[in-house]
Amino acid sequence: MDRIRKQFRSLCNEAPPGQDVKLTRRDFTKWMKKEGATQNEINATWNTIVPKESTSCSLEDFDRHMMNLTLDRVREKFRRFDANGDRQIDFSEFKKVFKRESLPDRAVQAVFKQIDVNGDGVLSLEEFSAYTSGRIGANRLSA
Repeated sequence: MDRIRKQFRSLCNEAPPGQDVKLTRRDFTKWMKKEGATQNEINATWNTIVPKESTSCSLEDFDRHMMNLTLDRVREKFRRFDANGDRQIDFSEFKKVFKRESLPDRAVQAVFKQIDVNGDGVLSLEEFSAYTSGRIGANRLSA
């Protein structure tokens, strides 16, 4: 989907200023097939992105869909980190995940402190989401 977003953004950048660029279902289908999507996946994704009364997709609609996918991934990651299910991630839960990656404790501690904006020693879903969404957004901007 990121490649499709880049193609769409490229079309928008090439358009004259002020021109409203729309992605048609035909182009969307062609791009998705290049990504290996099945027709059922294409239909389901299109129906999720595009309002029922519309026959095309704006970049804003597409970006909103991408943000929702990102937030879904963030929530899923949060649930995996939250080993005891208390809807918070304490340092021991956070550290366990990164131990598998062989990161040094001080690096893990530094990231935890960076995410724990209110300094209460646990990460809420809001703190975790803000941090990961910011990181994802920064990576997309630099791509």
